[in-house]
Amino acid sequence: SSCPHRAEGRIYSIFPRGSGCARMKLAAVALISSAVAVDEHPLTKIVNLLKDMEAQITADATADKTTFEKLSCWCKNTKESKVAAISTAQSRITDLTAAVQEYAASEAEADTNIKQLKKEVNQGENALAQARAGREQAAAAWYADEKDLVQAIAALKNAIQQLSLRGGASLIHIGHVAERVMTRHEATFAGTMTHEQRQVIAALQQPASTGSYTLQSDKIMGVLSSMLEEMEKDLASGRSDDAMAAAQYERLKSDKTAENAAGKQAIRTTKTEASAAATNLERSKEDLSDTRAALDADRKFLSDLNLRCQDVDHEYSQRVADRSAELSAVQDAIKILTEDSGSETMGRALSLLQVGASRTAALSREARGRVAGLLLAAAKRTGNADLLKLAGTVSLDTFTKIKEACEKMISELKQEQADEVKQRDFCVSEFSTNEKETAAANRQKSELENKIEDLESLIAKLTSEIDDLNKQIADVKLQIKQAGQNRESENADFQATIKDQRQTQAILAKAITRLQVVYAKTQEERLAASGSAGALVQQEPGAAAAPPPPGFDKQEKNKGSTGVLTMLDDVMQDSKKTEADAIKDEQEAQADYETFVADSNASIQKMTDAITDKTEARAEATDDKTEAETDLKSTEGELSRLEQYNTDLHTQCDFGLKNFDSRQEARQGEIEGLQQAIQILNGAQM
Repeated sequence: SSCPHRAEGRIYSIFPRGSGCARMKLAAVALISSAVAVDEHPLTKIVNLLKDMEAQITADATADKTTFEKLSCWCKNTKESKVAAISTAQSRITDLTAAVQEYAASEAEADTNIKQLKKEVNQGENALAQARAGREQAAAAWYADEKDLVQAIAALKNAIQQLSLRGGASLIHIGHVAERVMTRHEATFAGTMTHEQRQVIAALQQPASTGSYTLQSDKIMGVLSSMLEEMEKDLASGRSDDAMAAAQYERLKSDKTAENAAGKQAIRTTKTEASAAATNLERSKEDLSDTRAALDADRKFLSDLNLRCQDVDHEYSQRVADRSAELSAVQDAIKILTEDSGSETMGRALSLLQVGASRTAALSREARGRVAGLLLAAAKRTGNADLLKLAGTVSLDTFTKIKEACEKMISELKQEQADEVKQRDFCVSEFSTNEKETAAANRQKSELENKIEDLESLIAKLTSEIDDLNKQIADVKLQIKQAGQNRESENADFQATIKDQRQTQAILAKAITRLQVVYAKTQEERLAASGSAGALVQQEPGAAAAPPPPGFDKQEKNKGSTGVLTMLDDVMQDSKKTEADAIKDEQEAQADYETFVADSNASIQKMTDAITDKTEARAEATDDKTEAETDLKSTEGELSRLEQYNTDLHTQCDFGLKNFDSRQEARQGEIEGLQQAIQILNGAQM
């Protein structure tokens, strides 16, 4: 009724092994050795034997109860722990399933956001590029228009000055100037110039008498003044519009640059979030898979545990019933044998049997002596105490009891032989398996240690590279900042240069005009110069001019006037050239600055992407290192378990393996001695 179990390579029984066999052996030995007390009453011997059996049954029942209580406690505690583990796994699976869905959604959302952000950044950069191109085109167009307007205004002013002189040639020239201005700037005069004013300008281009000039001077002056006013308005409006457009462009540029920078930063942040979500997703999936596997294993173990514990309950119930029945039978037999009437009757009957047995005892003394000598020799050779007891009692008991005891011992010895062979095979197999598993675990440990070392080197390398890239990004940003500050300083210098040159040109123009009043070589030039210095005296049409005032004394002109005017004109041209060069240099510097910023931002983006990739690689390497360290710890634990198991195997198996042949040989000698004893007893009986 034993139930073999295997735990950590050992074979053991739920209940004490061979308790029934031991009890029967004791009963047989007691039955044989009871013949030693020749004078003891047979009934007393039987009752004493039954009492010994009663005590042994009670002791076995107590041992069974203790074993059952231990097993019941183990079943209860193990079942509760596994049920709790299953509940924890189910709760964790629910949480991990939700986490997997959440991280997957986060990763998908981050990918979508990155695409949208990239689209918005591209649109912002394209819009900024289009605005820059439009601004440059508008600035170039306005520069040309401004130049034309300035020239047209100067021409109109000169024409007005010439109008103060009388002469058909001057009117024709003025008409041509006005016609050219009107034609070149038709859009300016389209809505403001009347048909009558156009006819006046057309008439100026025809030869006319002096009287005609006098009659038309008011109209001509009005038309030219109106044209000059419109041109000056256009110039002022154009400059205002250009300044406003430049300011709007700068605001747009600042806003778009900030928006693009924010968008790129959002892309980097979102990429980091996407990377983190992907890492958490993979980790959650692995945890979910491991938890599900653990749940399946726990459920299977719990199912096996329930069956095993049910078997324990059933076996214990059966053993209790068997022992109760056995104990009840022994107790009833004792009661029957110890009752007075039964005791007397049994005493008489046993006395008659004892007399008959004494008669046949003399006939078999020789055979008993031979059997006793054979058993004694076997007991001395093997050291078996049971053989020694049997040899001492063989001459005192009947052949039947002796043969039964011998046959029982032969059966037990054969079983021990078979058990020892089975144990020897088990030990050899377990030692081989332990050696293979230990070698495999040592290989795995070495591989994991190498892997951890490689991962640590990789993590250190990636960390160093990330630090270098961050330093490079900081350096590039500092360069951009310094370049921006330099650009602002250069632009301020440019604005000051333009302002100074234009103020210089205005001053020079006034100086030249003033000097030309005195040093003009021709009457027309003198009139033109004086016209800009004073207002034209208006007269009634046809009225005689006032007589001239008395003239000055004759005086020679300063001979250096020509050189001064030439020098002033050269300075004027140099100032205009300086202004043009400053504008050109400003445009080139601005273009170079924008190219530098664009290239620097592209470099920063490239380094940022590299940092993101290396950060992801470092995170993955860190996860791999953590997993490898966990595996290494598990492998070291497995090696420790294998080492402990090897020690247990040596403790359990070394003696048996070392003495296997001698024990088998000695036990076989016992079997042969018992078999010879049975043969002798059979021969004696025959």
